[in-house]
Amino acid sequence: MIGFRVPSEMINMEFLHGYFDLFDFIEVKVKNTNKFFSLLQSLNNICLGKYSLHLPKHMLYNEEDFQSSMEILEIINSSKNTSLNLVTHFERYDIDMLKKMNIITDSIPQKCTLCIENIKTYDINYIDNLEHAINELSQRNIYICFDLGHFMYSGTKLGLSQGEMFEILKRKKLIWQRIKEIHIHDFNIETDHISLSKGIFERDILGKILDFLPIVPIVIETNVKNAKFDGINQVNWLKKI
Repeated sequence: MIGFRVPSEMINMEFLHGYFDLFDFIEVKVKNTNKFFSLLQSLNNICLGKYSLHLPKHMLYNEEDFQSSMEILEIINSSKNTSLNLVTHFERYDIDMLKKMNIITDSIPQKCTLCIENIKTYDINYIDNLEHAINELSQRNIYICFDLGHFMYSGTKLGLSQGEMFEILKRKKLIWQRIKEIHIHDFNIETDHISLSKGIFERDILGKILDFLPIVPIVIETNVKNAKFDGINQVNWLKKI
């Protein structure tokens, strides 16, 4: 399944019907509980099993984001959907983060998974820290949303080739075996979240990565001005790899 990330404020029944005429998965970016219950009802009615939720990205490190996320989780618990990826960012490994992860996984339905997403970073040890966190929490319902754009962009900023980054990821079996969702976008030496095929992401490298990663939903994280044109074009480009 391939789709895009969409802010929750853009979503209504009409939008969802039109969206799923074109794409088969959606990640919804949720910041707070404002109109969230009705949003969840719409998602469950139209695309049950075909969506994930991106919760506040600093929820593991910021108390305000954490409390907002716990309120969101309470509403999820009251809904009928118990099989759902819940995505947030992994910034660093620390004790407070571990405590928050334990609280969250105790608060969500058993079939829901907390997926921590790798961020863009200039820390050469970041991927090792992510691996360590996953190993520490292997008995918990915690998996990975792997952002290929963040990963490859970070390598470029660190002076590593895309081939070298491919080899690093391939060696991190503990990480890629725990992937439940993939984010993808192109990048250049200055920025990321560029439309697919418009940056420097080497197509053959991307193909080799997707060949060994698990088959999971893929979310294209780019700005789409015309879903029927650049949205469809990006999906078709990806499917041809």
